[in-house]
Amino acid sequence: MNDVRSRPVNYRYLITILLSVVFVNAFTVYFIKQERYIYNWDMLAYWDPYVEIGRSLLVSPLSAIKSILLTVRYSDYNDLPVVPLLPFYYIFGETRLGYILAISNIYLLPSILILTYISERIVGSYRQGVDLTVFSLIFVTILIFGPLWIPSLRGYPDVLGLIFIGLVLLIYMGTPLEKQNVVLLLLTAVFLFIMALNRRYYNFWVEGFFVAAFLERFSSMLASGTRNYREYLNLIKNLFIIAVVFILLGVVITGPMIKRQLTTDWAEIYGAYQQSSSWLERCLEFPKHFGLLYSALAIIGLVISIRIKRIRQFAIFLTLQTVVTIIAFTRVQSFDFHQYLLICPAFLIFTAVFVDRSVSFLRGPLPRLVFIVLYLVFIVSMLSATARMFGCRPRSAKSDITTSP
Repeated sequence: MNDVRSRPVNYRYLITILLSVVFVNAFTVYFIKQERYIYNWDMLAYWDPYVEIGRSLLVSPLSAIKSILLTVRYSDYNDLPVVPLLPFYYIFGETRLGYILAISNIYLLPSILILTYISERIVGSYRQGVDLTVFSLIFVTILIFGPLWIPSLRGYPDVLGLIFIGLVLLIYMGTPLEKQNVVLLLLTAVFLFIMALNRRYYNFWVEGFFVAAFLERFSSMLASGTRNYREYLNLIKNLFIIAVVFILLGVVITGPMIKRQLTTDWAEIYGAYQQSSSWLERCLEFPKHFGLLYSALAIIGLVISIRIKRIRQFAIFLTLQTVVTIIAFTRVQSFDFHQYLLICPAFLIFTAVFVDRSVSFLRGPLPRLVFIVLYLVFIVSMLSATARMFGCRPRSAKSDITTSP
């Protein structure tokens, strides 16, 4: 990915941001106004702290800050993810709508934008720019991608991890790991730590990053005939720096939680969440969540990406990272709907490559128009189907009840 270059900001970015803001807020308001739920513990897990911290900061700011820091050091589910959401508490109060709008604007919206930007850069790295048609299809694909929306609409702030995954990927794309300077290495370590700090299961993505980065860069240098041993030593040294900074941040900031994570058999604790006994069953869970056809498009995009020389190494990295993440995670438990976020960046990037190559392959306006219409119908229908599959249904029965924290 050495040849990936940043391009000047143009009008499409401004329009993309404006459309994203409008759609994200409009869809969130529409959905929350329609729903009628009895919110269970999971759906209240962060709404309750959001309300409690919002109240406490007005009454006793120092006590509220101390409480937040204690959860960081001792709690499995710390309160940090709700802190950036608090401006919405002071605007909208304790309402469910205000809380979900906070997640949508502070976490979901930036995730959509950064994944769109990364996908455009990947596609633009092997062709002369990305035309408006392809860019628009990629943007709409990510904007209405159901697996991004489901956790957010159900009150989980987990999508925030995708912001930092995106930042890590941008650094990785821009400069080969063995040639990165100290600033880039420190930024990578900090971004990895922040995602893992806010939601513990992002540690599995971090594990995948280290394994995939080493294997991809080492194999790339071997394939290119690199004989300078300093390049290999630099790769190991730079990975070591990232790992040490990551661990030091964990020890200093989260202290007791690090000790607990290292001494606890999580596979035993979460054994009840292991729904599949065989690897085949575990693999089949992914097309069930993302959709069989959607998964097929991503896999085709993966194959195409490996065949394209200019993005081959990055595609190998993403593939290895995703495989290692899945293996490490499923040793402990099965994926739940919010934990599939770990897979979404690779899934969407490969889908973007499929979209670009499909549009480029078709000759003439009519075949392209047919493809575009069919594809748009498909992704819109997938948003609706995914929402219904995972219980995010609009108001359908008068007997349903909505509770507040």
